[in-house]
Amino acid sequence: MAINDLFPAQIFYKKVLKSSFHFFLIPVLSLTSLQAQESEISKKSMAYENAVVAKAYEEAGNLAEELAVHYKRDNNPELAVSYYKKALENFNKTNNAKAVIGAQRALGKLYFEQRNYAAAKPVFQAAYDLSVQYKRMMPKVYNGLIYNNLIDLTKVATAQNNVEEAMEYLEAGIPVAKELKARDKLYNSYKMLKSACEKIDCDKQDEYDALTNRYYEMFIADRNEERDETIRNRDQQLVIVNDELNTANNTIASVMIEVDSLKYFAMQKEAELKAKELEELKQKELQRIEEEKEAAEKLKRDRKNSASLRYIILVIIAFFVLVTFFAKERMVPVIVSKFFIFVSVIMLIEFIMVILEPYVEGIANNVILYKYLLNLFLVMMLFPLDYFLVKSFMKRLEEKNSSKA
Repeated sequence: MAINDLFPAQIFYKKVLKSSFHFFLIPVLSLTSLQAQESEISKKSMAYENAVVAKAYEEAGNLAEELAVHYKRDNNPELAVSYYKKALENFNKTNNAKAVIGAQRALGKLYFEQRNYAAAKPVFQAAYDLSVQYKRMMPKVYNGLIYNNLIDLTKVATAQNNVEEAMEYLEAGIPVAKELKARDKLYNSYKMLKSACEKIDCDKQDEYDALTNRYYEMFIADRNEERDETIRNRDQQLVIVNDELNTANNTIASVMIEVDSLKYFAMQKEAELKAKELEELKQKELQRIEEEKEAAEKLKRDRKNSASLRYIILVIIAFFVLVTFFAKERMVPVIVSKFFIFVSVIMLIEFIMVILEPYVEGIANNVILYKYLLNLFLVMMLFPLDYFLVKSFMKRLEEKNSSKA
């Protein structure tokens, strides 16, 4: 068998596998959804019971309505009727007449859908009576409810083949619709009256036909006017939106200009910072070079000073050696020896002053008087040292003379 012959078979098996997957997946998903709904209904039922216990009747009525809608959707009319009745019972314990009328209409519609017209009619009638009772409080709102209740009663009468009664309800709804200035409701009422009149062949067919056509034209005119008004509102909204878009675009343009200026400012600042950093690096490098130069000069100067100090020390030692030699050999006159002693002492004191100069500066702290006194003290050391050396020299000289004698 060729490969091309196998290809359709492979497609077939893929379809079978795919359909099998859906066959098993759909029940699982359905079961999961059902479990979630049951959990939600269980929570609402518990919440309803708690609200009743807490005497939160309006909350209990709302929960009962939600449960009734669920059971109605779930094709469980008995529980739906039960919860609508519970909602009505709880709303009756409140001052919310609109909620009571809404529950009554919902219960009546459920009876009507079940074709239980005998049960639906008194419920619709009760809703109508309550609407009439509260009309004085909010005429526009309750007039709308009155009209709807009359239409509900009309449908029940029509379903029971009681055309005359249906026409009475429709006739009663005409002034209500006029009070509401609702041409759509007037058109709907006259249209239904025309249809009912045709069924019983009443003598107002031409009147109802003319009124139906008249209010139909008004209704269409109103619809056209509403449509034109809607178009005008949309056009105005478009103009407003375009203006807002233009404003937004201008704002965006301004923001972009501001962003560009901020970018330029940031770039300028960054360039300035970089230039400053480069200048600082340059200054640091120059300072380093200067410090290295000063260090090299200081090292050179220190070396020269060290060499000079060594030479000075050697000269001082040489002078003292000569003084000693002159004292020992008596090769020169005494006055010359004393001169060499004096010069040697001066050189020693000056050497000490040079060595101690930095320390004297630190101790004097740049005060001239202190510096003068410290230098004077060092100079005063000249006399005792000179005296001691001359005395020693003379003593040696005398000893030498006595030994020769």
